[in-house]
Amino acid sequence: MTEFDSDEFYSLERPIHPRLLAATNGLHHHLFERCRLERQFQTYSGVPARRHMVDISHLYPGGVALSERIAAYSVRLLRQNGLTLPLGMEQQYRQELIHYYMLRSSMCYVSVTNKSGLTESFWATKQVSVLSALRERLSPVEKKKGVDRFTSCEALTYEELATGIFKVIKVMPDVDGFHLSKVKLNVKRRNICSTVYAMTHFANSLVKLLSAHSYRLLYMENGEPVERLTTLNRDVLASRMQTSPEQAVAVYESEYKNVFNYGYLTLPDLAKQQVSFRVPIVSIYSINRL
Repeated sequence: MTEFDSDEFYSLERPIHPRLLAATNGLHHHLFERCRLERQFQTYSGVPARRHMVDISHLYPGGVALSERIAAYSVRLLRQNGLTLPLGMEQQYRQELIHYYMLRSSMCYVSVTNKSGLTESFWATKQVSVLSALRERLSPVEKKKGVDRFTSCEALTYEELATGIFKVIKVMPDVDGFHLSKVKLNVKRRNICSTVYAMTHFANSLVKLLSAHSYRLLYMENGEPVERLTTLNRDVLASRMQTSPEQAVAVYESEYKNVFNYGYLTLPDLAKQQVSFRVPIVSIYSINRL
């Protein structure tokens, strides 16, 4: 028996880590360490893996798919909480169960594409204690209202599981802090979902990579592939902006560290003087050194 076979490894009763915004259990520690060491963007939405992405359905610690273990634990937990679930739910609703677990145990990054092809990105959770960990960053209005009004989102109903339409708490930044609202998220759609800590780590690894050399970047924009030459190399930026390396780096640092730009990178277009572009990190397909 390995640590991955123990229910304690997946426990949702653990406190929320204030920086990772995830339960301090074995699973999130394992996933965080993989983020740190492998420098890949972890998803749990079953989307086709790109070269720099890995979906947890492709992870097999201990010889068994991690997605299978999470789904099985979620079914046991839901049954303990009084939800009547027939045999075979682990397989039939595996993706929905994984979404339930991750939303219930962490703050998640969600990128949703609507029927018009427009993409919206936001943070989401089904766990009120995650919001409590964000208290100091909430807007004054949200602090006054409190977060207990969202406790109804924590439970998962059979209807949510069957339809894949979850009640979640949407977290969006504003000038006075984070604002909260209750929305519905269709987890059956081909959205890209991850943990906030996975997105943060991957963004930092991209910045580190782009700071070393110049690259050819391929990404999707409005359904079409776009190719640009770019870099975050301090010397190249300084020469391009006719300023010191420190000031040049500070300009772009202020962009990717700004919570309003979370999930995006603002980068210089090396083919056009004084032109920058903003790219959603999840839309990047490849990065090749020039």
